[in-house]
Amino acid sequence: MRSRPSCGVLDVNLTGHLPHLHGVSHRARQAKGAIVNIASMNATLALPRIPAYCASKGGVVMLTKALALSWAEEGIRVNAVAPGYIETTINAAGRSDLAHHQRIADRTAFKRWGQPEDVAGAVVFSLHAGVAICDGARWSRSTAAFLAG
Repeated sequence: MRSRPSCGVLDVNLTGHLPHLHGVSHRARQAKGAIVNIASMNATLALPRIPAYCASKGGVVMLTKALALSWAEEGIRVNAVAPGYIETTINAAGRSDLAHHQRIADRTAFKRWGQPEDVAGAVVFSLHAGVAICDGARWSRSTAAFLAG
């Protein structure tokens, strides 16, 4: 039996995408446009304390791929951005532990947490007509992607 908090995470992060995606698909179809979903590095990197979050973001990646295939013939591109650790208000309390903050930063390529602007840049890139051949892709932000170790 799923716990109520787990259900809420799945509802927000996965099933909540469906009505919005179908709602914007009409406009995207008219414009031969693109849709970008927000996944997470936890779509492929599981963490033991947040299984519902990891499952929901993995679901977003698969939903992205399935819709990319389903809607391609209508001219709609569907991609996802999968950021790693991004400094936001949601994780502010955890970041107040400077040792924890530095441990995470040290495991990233650029030795820093990502910023919301990093994610926005990846979304803009995904929407650009210059990458119109990309469909069903999952873009990971290397700034905050974990390195081995």
